[in-house]
Parts: sequence; structure tokens; C-alpha cells
Amino acid sequence: MKTSFFLRGSGGQGVQVVGMMLLHAINEQDGYASFFPEYGSNKRGGFSQCAVMTSGEPIYSFAAATYDAEVLLNQDSYDKFGDSVKKGGILILNSSLISHPKEHPDITVLSVPFDELARQVGDRKVMNTLVFGFLTCCMDVATEEEAGKIVEKMMAEKPAYLKWNLTALKAGFAEAKKRGYGERGKEN
Repeated sequence: MKTSFFLRGSGGQGVQVVGMMLLHAINEQDGYASFFPEYGSNKRGGFSQCAVMTSGEPIYSFAAATYDAEVLLNQDSYDKFGDSVKKGGILILNSSLISHPKEHPDITVLSVPFDELARQVGDRKVMNTLVFGFLTCCMDVATEEEAGKIVEKMMAEKPAYLKWNLTALKAGFAEAKKRGYGERGKEN
């Protein structure tokens, strides 16, 4: 089964890092995955987006018009891509920067104050790891322990930030669990 993810925000919000962590988590599950990054020429403030596809079979095309899961981190992203989720899919919005989302009756919409949650953890710089934890828990990509190993690998060259990022990962999982998601997706 093919699952598609789309993430978009501004440069500096960590969209590419979340996509890479998601890619590594999928690869650890012995699945196939593709990662397609795209970003503007600005280092900070321009757009940043990526698509990640996963499948039990080789992926020959990562093109998609709609996605199983989207994470949109700012208003511009929502305005442009808020309608790109497949029927039955999940739309995760950063309610810190996206106001007044419209009704989406055929999908699950989760508005999460990622900026505020990251500040509670210690700094907005760890928002990407918090988003990764939330998305990973909601979409049943990996357990918290498995996701922690991905974060440890990604932070190998920045050991001073590891504890901080593991705390953010835990906060992301905790926020998803508060909303009814468990270690393996939506709980009934």
C-alpha cells in the first residue's frame, strides 16, 4: 500500500528535517520510500516543502495531486494546499500561524499549536522534532522508541541538542496521544 505525505512551511521551520526523519523512519521499517524536497532561494522565510512516499513495493513516481497526510505550518501553505488531502486523509495544521481554517468534512483536521508547544519544550528551534513526533504517532510510522533512534541518528553531529530534541519528540507523541492516537495510529 502506498502512503503519501506532504509538508510545507517557511524556510527555517524545519520542513526538510521532518521529511528526512520521516524518510529514515520508513526505511527502518524495511519499506520503500522516496523524498522530494523543494524550496525557494531564501534561506529563511521563503517556502519550503517536501513530499515523502512510502510503499511495500518500489516507488517509480512520487508525483501526487492529493496526499494521505499533510502538515501545513503557516497560513500561505494552508491557503495554497489546504485542499490537497485525499478523502479520508489527515490534515495537520500549525494553529500558531494558521487562523480560521475552513470546514473539511471528508478528512480529519488536527489544529496543533506547534510554535507554543515548542516554546514550552524550550525553544521554537525544536518544533521540527515535535512535528515529527506528532505525525509519526498519528500516521503509525514508528513507535516513540523507534522514532527516538531516528532523532539520535539525525542529531549525531549535534550532541548538545539531543536531549532537547528527544524531549520535543516525546511532547509530539504526547500531544497526538491526547487526541486519541496511540503508538500505532488512531485508537478506537
